[in-house]
Amino acid sequence: MSEPTKRNTVIDFAKGLAIVLMLADHIIKTGSFITSFHMPLFIILSGYFFKNIPFKEYLLKKVKSLLIPYAILNIIALIFVIIRDRNNFDILEFVEKIKRILLGCDGLSLGWFLIALFLASIIYWVIYKIAWNHKILYAAILIVLMVVGWYFGPKIENHYYQWDVALVCVGFFAVGHLYKEYARELPTWAKILIIAISTGIWVIDILNGGIVLSLRIYHLFPLCVIGAIAGTYVVLKACKYLDRIPVVNTYFRFMGKNTLLLMYMGNVTVTVYDWNALGDNLLILIVSQIVLFSVIVWLYNLAKTFLLNRLKRKSV
Repeated sequence: MSEPTKRNTVIDFAKGLAIVLMLADHIIKTGSFITSFHMPLFIILSGYFFKNIPFKEYLLKKVKSLLIPYAILNIIALIFVIIRDRNNFDILEFVEKIKRILLGCDGLSLGWFLIALFLASIIYWVIYKIAWNHKILYAAILIVLMVVGWYFGPKIENHYYQWDVALVCVGFFAVGHLYKEYARELPTWAKILIIAISTGIWVIDILNGGIVLSLRIYHLFPLCVIGAIAGTYVVLKACKYLDRIPVVNTYFRFMGKNTLLLMYMGNVTVTVYDWNALGDNLLILIVSQIVLFSVIVWLYNLAKTFLLNRLKRKSV
């Protein structure tokens, strides 16, 4: 009997750090350091877990992990929109929101990411089947798709199912898969050299504005793409060492296991409420939001564990 796969705590840590930074960025709103890597990091990690399985099984898996959460995220946000606008409700505007959600447009804030990642995942499966054994063709397809997404996306008004961002994300997804397939243990000097070069590229990218996928902002393309990959690499390497620090590792691993729940809460606050209206001190606003969300996530997990234990007892 095979042993269960051990959970990668460094990846949990990195996801936790990225989601916390995402919450902070929603208050800062001009954080090129954060936006330069945090969403690409999630996409690259998704590619890392890519598996060559039959399409029907793969599609079902992505529907469960991305499309169903997309639907839930928008339903929750719509409920809060109704509550917010209850005294001045516009049915036509509300119907338009639903229409844009169904068409996978920029509906309600963070939903764009789930749709873009879903489409990118499906496109990558097709590319893998067609060209994985022909690496020149494989690279050419990826490059062409990313260039098309970058060039035409900002020029077209309606981004149905986030097609343009998805094309750019295919490249990030591929990086994660390629790293898993070809990464090898390197001598210490080589690791230091790669980290130094990656850090330099990332810093140059940040100074030039980086990438903001949600807004289709690509400063100095393709530098922003290379910078996002370099930044992700540096952050993941840093997380490998930060994950060894007691308490810090417990907190960020916990947040990393609850990224979807945190995304739901972040989506509601971005869509319905403006935290910046509560004051001008960004640090206090960021800390307050993160502490509040951390407590809610902890209470949610506590309640879920309690209910599951009760159900188990009843079934015995």
